[in-house]
Amino acid sequence: MVPKLEKLDKDAMAKDARTALDKLNMSIDEYLPVAGLPVGYMQFIEIAREIDKSKVKLLILDEPTAVLTETEAKQFLDVIQRLSNLGISILFISHRLDEIKQITDSITILRDGEVVKTIKTDEITIVDMARLMVGRNIEIVRKDDVNRVFSDDYILELENLRVNMPGEAVKDLNLKVKKRRDIRPRWFSRSRQTRCGKWNYGTI
Repeated sequence: MVPKLEKLDKDAMAKDARTALDKLNMSIDEYLPVAGLPVGYMQFIEIAREIDKSKVKLLILDEPTAVLTETEAKQFLDVIQRLSNLGISILFISHRLDEIKQITDSITILRDGEVVKTIKTDEITIVDMARLMVGRNIEIVRKDDVNRVFSDDYILELENLRVNMPGEAVKDLNLKVKKRRDIRPRWFSRSRQTRCGKWNYGTI
């Protein structure tokens, strides 16, 4: 006798997905395909999938904000704090020391794969964290640009660039870049800067 196969309860699955997304304060449609979504959204969905499991006690996150914009990173940190309040422990691995100071209770600093120090977050400064990470005092040196030669020639011009994707809306972006100039739009993450280049050249 062939065993009877159980059917997928799509309504229950959608309800569970909606509940997990709401915990992360995400208004994204639970039926929206993940393929093609921005990297930041995929990050949130990955976490939503994990917290949807029963009896989750620990999440290990390795550089989770590296590909996020500043706005997305702020939302992400709020989510981490919310999960912590729900009783889920978070192991947050990051080089962004300001974020570590913002959301952690204790800090363990590693250098060359070895533990250097474990300390309560409110008992150490960001400067001391950086010093322990690299093994020496940190000194900020600013170079003078007086000998740098700039050009008035434009190598890139964008006019009225528009993008309409989930989580990636750009309207009438105008940009001119001169030779020998380094720019990084503050509202773009590194991954989104790459996508901006692809938008410009029509590859996505």
